[in-house]
This record gives sequence, structure tokens and C-alpha cells, in this order.
Amino acid sequence: MSNNISILSDNIVKSTSINKLIYIELRKYTSIRYVSYRDNATIKNTDVDYINSIFMLYKYFLKRKNSVCIYGLTEGVKDWIKLFILSITGVKIIRITNISTMNQKSNSRLSLVKKITNRVLFLTYLALIKTHLLPKVTIYFTSKHNNSYYDRIKYKRIYKINTIHCDEINSYNFDKTDDFIVFIDSNIPYHSDQLRECSNTVDPVTYYKQVNDFLDLCVKKYNKKAVLCMHPSFDMSQKEDYFGNKLVTQYETFNYISKAFLVVFHCSAAINYAIIMKKNIIQANSKVFNSFWKGLINAYQEKIDCQQIMLEDRSLQEYHPYSADGFIDSELCNYNKRRNSRSEEHT
Repeated sequence: MSNNISILSDNIVKSTSINKLIYIELRKYTSIRYVSYRDNATIKNTDVDYINSIFMLYKYFLKRKNSVCIYGLTEGVKDWIKLFILSITGVKIIRITNISTMNQKSNSRLSLVKKITNRVLFLTYLALIKTHLLPKVTIYFTSKHNNSYYDRIKYKRIYKINTIHCDEINSYNFDKTDDFIVFIDSNIPYHSDQLRECSNTVDPVTYYKQVNDFLDLCVKKYNKKAVLCMHPSFDMSQKEDYFGNKLVTQYETFNYISKAFLVVFHCSAAINYAIIMKKNIIQANSKVFNSFWKGLINAYQEKIDCQQIMLEDRSLQEYHPYSADGFIDSELCNYNKRRNSRSEEHT
């Protein structure tokens, strides 16, 4: 996450007249601020101080009413108080969606109670926007093909774009084959985000053994070679300890997804590549995951509506290849004939 924010900060500061970009990460009302700024034409990134309460957040934005907030908050109840702060301080809001920004929409795999609960919360959220208790987003960049009546309530302006994953696929020449079973790593044992929400982490030895054993099952069933596309923070000196003689790589996810017969993932935006390329997908969960990972993985499953398998399962007999055609049309690509063409809708 920090690397992505650094890239975003650099691009914004380089391409605009903005001199400072501040990233506020909200986890249980504790925030770390990352700042990008110009200093003699050089862009620098610096860690600053902490915001450890909603009141401090309110005071921070109250002094900066002319700020623009690019936010990654959800529409869920847990983020309503933070959105309320943005509303009463009058900060302009830009929202950029990707696959991990979950909509409050039901799908065929949810229970009836969950569907009803989601619907009630979503309608409550809309009511709070109409009564100006929660903010209406100033600009919304989306790759959804069609915008609903509800989007017109939530957003002032809507710009339709392709996802960056779609544009990358359209920009590069690559060989699309079905040679590999590709695992996309999410840094489950060590990712810092879980430490802000859970006291227990996932044991790496147990987890990586589960992954290795599961890939062995896939190799046996589909007679394809396995490759693990590991998170940049993974210590590659440990790859043989965890995965034996399997092929383990970093920074080659796009390349190997294009060559995949099957893609196994937990909760990575890189799954967009597999969806657009119409690859077979398995989403893996596990009983050893903490509540942070289970919640994030289930959010992806609800959004994509793909089949989820537990790593503890010793059989793949019930797995059916996931067809992503409908999701591609409605969520990821606008199929603009001109790369930079955008349509704007005003409310």
C-alpha cells in the first residue's frame, strides 16, 4: 500500500500544480500521514505524525477546507463517521474504484439474511447522503459500463474509464497461453494492514505449507506446472524452504497470468488481469486466516461472485471454471475506441 501511495503521490505532484499530497490511512481512527512535496524540483516522501482520534481528523480538515480528498473508504457502516467528517468540513472528494472497492450489491452466493441486511444498509447510506449527513462524491472515476440511478445520488460527476489493468493489456503485446497454474501471493502472514485490526497473525509455516499442498493437488488434477507470483516483500531466500523446487517469481505477475490455465488467488487486484483475459479462477480461503483476511477475501468473493475453496479441502472435484464475461462487460472495460475518451455525466 505504501508503495502505491508513493507512486500516486509522485504522479500527482509531477503532473499538476499541487505542491503537497497527504495520505491519511484510517484504521480504527489511527492514521499515518505520508507527504509528497516539491523541494527544488525534487519530490520527497516523508512520514509525519499521527492522527489518533476522529476529533483530530475533524480539526485537520477544518483548517484545510480547500483540500481535495481522494478516498478509498467503503460505503459500509464502519466508514460512515469518517465520511461524515468529510461532509461537515466541506472537503471535495474524488473516488477511484478498482476491484477491491466493494459495492453494496447482492449476488447469488449470499444468504437471504445477508442480502436483506446489505440492502437495508445501502438504502440507509443513500438516505444519509440525501439528508447531507454523508457527502456526495464530487468526481467519480469508474470502469463500470452502466451507471445506476443510485450512482446519480452518490456522485456529482461520473467519468467512465477503463481500469488500468484493461489499458495495460491493450497496450502490450503478449503471448496468451494456458501452460501454468499461477498463484498470486497477498503477503498473508506479514501484511501490516492486519496488525491494525487483529491481534493474531497467520503463521507463515502453516500457511505456506497449505499453499504448497493445494498447488500440488492442482498440478496433479490439471497436469500443469505451478508458478508462485510472490508479493514484493516476500523473502526469496526462503522459497525453497516453503515451496521446494516449484517456480517462484516476483514482479512477473502479468506475464504469468497471461500464460495461465488456472489462477489461484486470495484478494489481489491483479486478479483483474485474469478476469479480462478470461482465465480460469479459484479463490482460496483458509480456516487459519484471521478476521481481517477472511473479511477481505469474502468481499472479493461477493464482488466477483466466483467459487471459493478452502485450502484445507483435499479435493477439487466440485470446482467449475469461472466465467468472467459478464463482469468484464459491466465492471472493468468501457471499450473506448480512443484510449483517452471519457464520457461525463452531470447530476
